[in-house]
Amino acid sequence: MNWFEQNRSELVASLQRLLDNSFSSFMSIAVVAITLSLPTIMQVVVGNAERLGQSWEGRPQLSVFLAPGTTESRGLELVLELQGKLEIAQVEFISADQAMQEFKMLSGLGSAVELLPNNPLPPSLLVLPDSEFVSAEATALLRTQLQEIPEAEDVQLDLEWIQRFNSMLNIVRRGAQIVSLLLALTVVLTVSNMIRLAISNRKEEIEIIKLIGGSDAFVRRPFLYQGFLTGLAGALLAALITYAVLLWMSGPIEQLTDLYGANFETRGLSIHSLGWLILAGAGLGLFASVLSVSQHLKNIEPR
Repeated sequence: MNWFEQNRSELVASLQRLLDNSFSSFMSIAVVAITLSLPTIMQVVVGNAERLGQSWEGRPQLSVFLAPGTTESRGLELVLELQGKLEIAQVEFISADQAMQEFKMLSGLGSAVELLPNNPLPPSLLVLPDSEFVSAEATALLRTQLQEIPEAEDVQLDLEWIQRFNSMLNIVRRGAQIVSLLLALTVVLTVSNMIRLAISNRKEEIEIIKLIGGSDAFVRRPFLYQGFLTGLAGALLAALITYAVLLWMSGPIEQLTDLYGANFETRGLSIHSLGWLILAGAGLGLFASVLSVSQHLKNIEPR
């Protein structure tokens, strides 16, 4: 029997052993699957959050809130002055009355707003920087220049909250990486313990094989396949769990994005990510079995 036939035969035999001990095998595979699914779900959620942030990002817009009482003619003068600047692509003046009308439509308060004794909203300028001046440094410089307008009381950058969102996302991404490493260690410990029990249960069989001249590689092979198959099955089950969780979450996520007017659709595991998940599961299972076999088989010798 050649090398290929020996390995194929041992692979089939290892799979049969897993099926013969279906309950204990399923419990081990389920633990591996749940452990692998947690970082996978976190990575997919972070990836979707990054896409959502990118869909919100665009050319930054600055809102210049003018002092109350600034006339429309003065506002239009400021528009002409600002449009002459190279770093500004577009300027729009919004009077206090226009701001109140927009507030009525967006707030849904309608006639209730008319009960106010006066209009509390200030006139403003919406400034859109030129596409060549959208870096953080250029935007900060433009903001400083706009603050120097005599009538300007406040200047707000509309994308500041997106920068805070991205900062928080970086923290979550780092946390997900740490959790992934810890859970990978959990997979190694789980599979390693399973292989240790399998070696203990087959101790007499191993002694007989060594007694009749079986090589260490021959004795080691079935346990390596068992760890490999457990990790592989766990990864496939983890992929199913991930798809199920994302399907369950997709409805509420789409409702939330609709409220913010974002055209966004959640994405599950890509083929590339699925391949890495399977590779990680099978690789961790094989690595754990190598560690366990190296540690425990050397203590078993024929008497």
